[in-house]
Amino acid sequence: MAKTLLQKIIKKVDTGSVDLKKITDAINNGYILNALDKASFQKKKSFAPSKLVWNEGTCPRYWYLAFEGNETEIKNDGPGIANMLSGIDGHKRIGLALQKTGIVKWFENEVSYNDPPIFGYCDGLFSIDEQDVLVEIKTTNERAFEYRKQTNSASDSNRMQLLIYMKILNYSIGALVYENKNTHEILTIPVVPTQEDVDEVNKMFDWMRKVKKAFDDKQLPERISRQGTKMCGACPVEKVCDSREKGVIKIEKRKDFE
Repeated sequence: MAKTLLQKIIKKVDTGSVDLKKITDAINNGYILNALDKASFQKKKSFAPSKLVWNEGTCPRYWYLAFEGNETEIKNDGPGIANMLSGIDGHKRIGLALQKTGIVKWFENEVSYNDPPIFGYCDGLFSIDEQDVLVEIKTTNERAFEYRKQTNSASDSNRMQLLIYMKILNYSIGALVYENKNTHEILTIPVVPTQEDVDEVNKMFDWMRKVKKAFDDKQLPERISRQGTKMCGACPVEKVCDSREKGVIKIEKRKDFE
């Protein structure tokens, strides 16, 4: 019954021999082609906080190959790439709005650390009630936003990324600012490190040191995930990893953050 009603509602338009679906395909392919222009040989010199907390960033073998320098692949489809670009645009738009408020001490500053080598960009330092608050801004879909709103909680991966910056810059109060991509509603979640948080971040720093030492000693880590898994499927150096030897050192996978 429902299917019949839906069929009546859907209008069929005869465009003759013109396949207008090609417009959709062209846009999606354009996103991919633009991304491919940036895909090339890449060599990392440091760990990136945004990368450490999800997917291949939890794999020691990925970081070894990234430090070594290898050809990378684009793994996202058109909508996936558009979603990332939308997030970048959202950051810029929110940044412009914040600049008018007088609470911003700095926005999108470089953050670095020597041992282990870390480099990234933190979104901002705000002055709230005469206190410095370190901030990360995230755009998300409506379903995830509503969950964050109902539970008043940040995702573990976003929280850990901010905690890394807080450790490096020595700030005790942080906030994750979420924007609903559908409605542009804003939600702010406080981040105040517990002792458990401090211990977890310290473990992550020790893990990074272990991975970097393996690279410095030219000891390729063993593979920790099977071919075809979600983590490997998203990895930009998957083909390189497949072509390499088994590895000579076993390093545990970093905790997976949701």
